[in-house]
Parts: sequence; C-alpha cells; structure tokens
Amino acid sequence: MFEYKDSYNYGVAVLLALIGVWVDMIVIRYILAVFAGTFLLWPLLHRSFGMTPAVTLMLVCAVGFVGGGAWQLFGERLTKLFTSAPTASTSPSASAPSDDTRWGSLSPSQIATLATRVKSIPPRSAVVACESVNCRDLADDFVTALNSGRWKASPLHSGGIGITGVMGLRIDQDGPAAVALQQAIEDTTGLKVVCIPLPKNIPEPETIYLIVGAKPF
Repeated sequence: MFEYKDSYNYGVAVLLALIGVWVDMIVIRYILAVFAGTFLLWPLLHRSFGMTPAVTLMLVCAVGFVGGGAWQLFGERLTKLFTSAPTASTSPSASAPSDDTRWGSLSPSQIATLATRVKSIPPRSAVVACESVNCRDLADDFVTALNSGRWKASPLHSGGIGITGVMGLRIDQDGPAAVALQQAIEDTTGLKVVCIPLPKNIPEPETIYLIVGAKPF
C-alpha cells in the first residue's frame, strides 16, 4: 500500500487538487483533477499491475469521464427533485403584489379589453418605462396590450431623466392619442393616469412615453 517513496506522488496529487479548488474554469479544473488522480493512483497500480504512467493517465481519464457523466446526471435529477413546481400555498399569484410598493399585474381580460380599446386609436409608437422590479410586471402588461392593439410598443427597464422619481402612471404629453390612451387605461384598469401638458407651439411627438412610476401609497 503506502510507501514513503510514494510521498512525492501523493504530495503532487494534493497540490493539484488544491489548485483545482481555486480555479473557476471547468476544463482546467477537470484537467487538474485527472492529473491529481494519476499521481495518486500510479504508485499503487504500478506495483500491483505494472501499469505505466501513460496507461494510468488513460485509465483515470476514462474513469473520470464516466464518473463525471454519472455525477452530472445524478445532480440534474437531484436538482429537478428539489426545484419542482411550488405549491399554491408557497407561490403567490402573479397578479397580487408582494407588498405595498409593488404594482400588481393586469388580468388577461384587462389586457384583452385594453388592446381592443387601443385598436380604436390611430396606431402610434410607444415606450413603456419602468425603473424597478416593483413596476416591471405592470409595465410589461401595458406593452403586451399596446402591441396587441396594433401599436408598436417597447419596454424600457431603466431610470433616467423624466422616469426616476415619477409617482403613479404618467404620459409625457397631452395630444389626442395620449389622451385617448389615458382614457382607455383608466376605463379598463381603474388606474389613474396623468397626462403632462405639452408646451405651447410644440407639435405632438410621434412616440408616446407611458411611465410606470412608484406605486402611490
């Protein structure tokens, strides 16, 4: 079994294993593990079966490949077992806010009704802005409804001038299309929307910005 003359091999094996612990790249970690296994097993295999270092290396590679695949398969099965679909008691409804600062989602019927109302407004491009996770669900529902209503809407998940610090729902203009959108949202969702008046002699911008700000208390 263990002999003092094999200490060098065992020392190298331990050193390679320790280096592998600190390496992030999977490929390099695997290579280090293979060589560590080779240095660890070669003295025993050489004395018992007369194996050369090259044969020992190939054997360790084969065992490592099979063992690694089996371990990965076992890990995937174990992950699926512990990450199965949560029960209704532990997973709150997507439409229910987690706290008083989070906007709830629109229901499917609200999205469909809003989309129908939007179809009666001449198609426009729109940006629905939201700077935090607390408003993302509602903002994304507005994007879905607008696109279903034949508008060209896109989300903007970041803050900035005119977005950060906004409270409630706001449209950045008060042209005919903006006012019609305001009325459609209020009628179908019950949420209050504020239109910001444009300065005099400023034409109505082509793109409408709907900002989903912080939820009012």
